Amino acid sequence: MFGERYSRDAFAAQFGVLEGASEAMAPTLVQGPTRYSLSRLQALPEMCRRPLRTRDPLTNFNVFAATFAERYPSFQSRTVDWERTTADGRDRIASGEDLFK
Repeated sequence: MFGERYSRDAFAAQFGVLEGASEAMAPTLVQGPTRYSLSRLQALPEMCRRPLRTRDPLTNFNVFAATFAERYPSFQSRTVDWERTTADGRDRIASGEDLFK
């Protein structure tokens, strides 16, 4: 179940306690008061099989903008209109070749 990467104790220390893990029963991950019911997928989703790296400037900008929008807590207190800022930035993105001219 845990393979070479984790022992049961190491897994529990990092992720939580895994209950009911067997081939016949779906496991439940317990992290404090929260319980997650897990189910095995037949195969990885298509997007998980694609390479994560890209040199496409627009794709990289969009990932950066979305990640910052999800994680940065101070847009409101610093009066930053992130949607407007990223829209303005998106309009100025150069092609990969133009970045190095």
